[in-house]
Amino acid sequence: MRGHYSEGRARLAELLALPESGSAPDVRASALTSAGHLAYCEGDLKVAQVLLEESLGLWDALGSDERRAASLQTFGNVVRFPGDLPGARSLFEEASVINHRLGHRMREAVNVAIMAQVLFEEGDVVRAEALNDQSFAALQRAGAGWGTILTLCMVGRVAAARGDDATARKRLEESLELGRKLGITRGVVWSLYFLAQHALAQGDARRARTTFAESLRLARQTGDHLATAHCIEGFAGALAVTQPGRAIRLAEAARVLREAVGSISFPADRERLDRWLEVAARGLGETATNPPGVRGVDVGPGHRLCARRR
Repeated sequence: MRGHYSEGRARLAELLALPESGSAPDVRASALTSAGHLAYCEGDLKVAQVLLEESLGLWDALGSDERRAASLQTFGNVVRFPGDLPGARSLFEEASVINHRLGHRMREAVNVAIMAQVLFEEGDVVRAEALNDQSFAALQRAGAGWGTILTLCMVGRVAAARGDDATARKRLEESLELGRKLGITRGVVWSLYFLAQHALAQGDARRARTTFAESLRLARQTGDHLATAHCIEGFAGALAVTQPGRAIRLAEAARVLREAVGSISFPADRERLDRWLEVAARGLGETATNPPGVRGVDVGPGHRLCARRR
């Protein structure tokens, strides 16, 4: 949660490098689950999938449904970002069913919260809101934490989708404040990202750029390639009117980064970016429809990303 992904992965790699004969199976399975989760946090989706598939095999052999549910939750995210939203939803549902049967209500609530995100990304705002409200109510009993940040973010996103911009901004700012208070870097990164998207949708490109920049700095510090790609796409939208050429180059840089990590944009994100790129293309004229390759893209002080030519 604090963003020390590479340090965690390095320590777990040392553990997993030890001879299997000298390690208890449950210890190895736990290390695989954690390593898979941290790989996912960095956007290393292919490695995460391999680690989690091995962990799930071990938990099956050990008959530990409790730990299997933990692996399923991360595995759901690993298949979600490459675009398999139905597959991700199925994995979260399976984890939720297990946790419900075992009486782990808080873990079940987090499973449900992420299911709500998937439904929202599929365009089912009504079911997303219902599940998120259910999760939010359950999580209140455990006190503020990662799950609260998730659900507050979703309340804000649903409010924005319904046109209730005051509530959207208020809830997203609450999730950001909570992430900072608890030192949960991952929550801060994504709360900032959604706040920036909301500002851009409201026509406040300046506030959007500032907020995207803060989110991007944290994403790059922690090595979160998925959040980095999202932020670069957000910058492209924020610059479409004033700097159309740069906006198109940023979109290309994000495309290359997504391709490298095996991620694709969710449908609503893709549609939003395409609309901004149409604005940028009109600003540049006909030649902008086939932009030149990108050698280096500046996205703010201290940040420079490289992308290849098409």
